Amino acid sequence: MEQTQSMEQKIISRRKDARRIAIEGILPELEKLLENAGVPYRIFGSVASGKISQDSDIDLMIMGRVITSDVRHCVYEITHGCIKKSGIKIDLLFEDEFSPDDVARILSQDV
Repeated sequence: MEQTQSMEQKIISRRKDARRIAIEGILPELEKLLENAGVPYRIFGSVASGKISQDSDIDLMIMGRVITSDVRHCVYEITHGCIKKSGIKIDLLFEDEFSPDDVARILSQDV
């Protein structure tokens, strides 16, 4: 007997697909802008693990034990532009605001 998806499951599946497409559309641009600015970063969470849901956002940690205000300003400009263009929320963290143990714990999260 073939199982059919409920209407709710179909809607959730379409939303998840739309979110994945939107994230996959903006992520390369975000990464290129950060790389061109010389900003070291790590993507973590559901995007990094490939477990994108209908509510996924981009979890981004800017790496460095000392991050200057100029770098922070540059990152804010880049992320704001990507959010405005895509509508995808970016959770932005800076490594220098956390202990090394907390950084390791945060970056190991896959959801």
